Amino acid sequence: MNKQVLDWCGEQNLFRRGDRVLCALSGGTDSVAMVHILKSLQTQLGITLVCGHFNHQLRGAQSDGDELFCRKLCKDMGVEFVVGRGDVAGFAKSSGQSIEEAARNLRYEFMHSQQGIDKIATAHHGDDNMETILLHLLRGSGLQGLCGIPPKRGNVVRPILCLCKDQLEGYLKAHHLPHVEDGTNLLDEQMRNRLRHHVMPHLMKENKNLGQCSVALSTRLRMDEQLLQSYGLALLEQAKTKDGYLIDVLRKEPKPIRIRALRQMAENWGAENILAAHVEGLDGLLFTQNPSAEQNLCKCVIRRE
Repeated sequence: MNKQVLDWCGEQNLFRRGDRVLCALSGGTDSVAMVHILKSLQTQLGITLVCGHFNHQLRGAQSDGDELFCRKLCKDMGVEFVVGRGDVAGFAKSSGQSIEEAARNLRYEFMHSQQGIDKIATAHHGDDNMETILLHLLRGSGLQGLCGIPPKRGNVVRPILCLCKDQLEGYLKAHHLPHVEDGTNLLDEQMRNRLRHHVMPHLMKENKNLGQCSVALSTRLRMDEQLLQSYGLALLEQAKTKDGYLIDVLRKEPKPIRIRALRQMAENWGAENILAAHVEGLDGLLFTQNPSAEQNLCKCVIRRE
């Protein structure tokens, strides 16, 4: 399994020799296995590990216990340990975000604030990728959403995306590694948890390697998406004028290229939370008979003239 991770890291170019890598350590199965695997591969990868734990302060003494567990685990493994804390519930209330969204934002803010770090490693695995694809599918995603979890985004990397949950659980047992359980993961309040508990087991009865198959699928789809994105960017550049973009140039290209150009155009003008319906609306502006039609997006209005 270590060779599988080593090969994956090389294929995806996740690390450079000399990288100082902050591993996001929650204390759960996935992150404990990731840290132990990367520790065993440190010399081959040429990296130095640091573990970062963020205490979300959502479960009282249990949250503090997870922090103590992670601190001791890192001491036993001889890995540097840093910790951050945040009032996630308070931040969620003041910002209008969900608890899950607020926790993620504060956690990443903590990790990105650490000095002297080249890469941040998170413990997403193949089953997580399949769940993400299903979430996007249920929400009406296009090709980009079906690409799942990327192996890297900026300086955030996923070194165990090539593995599945069963492999990680087996790894902990084989190496007698302890871990902690977050009770909220057992609840069905979040859609991801409902998929994990009630949908994924049925799918895995048909294919026990579903997570790894999803990563292979995502890899192929991501290559297609990147090619289409490059065509869309080239089209947008071709259509660009001083004050906007030429309708005639945009609408002459096939729709898969057009809609990627239009999405990028909206992002260039500050639009946020762009949905497929928004992009379809923008595409309609290119062909409507209304000479002054417009599309309202979050933070901007795009108008035909």
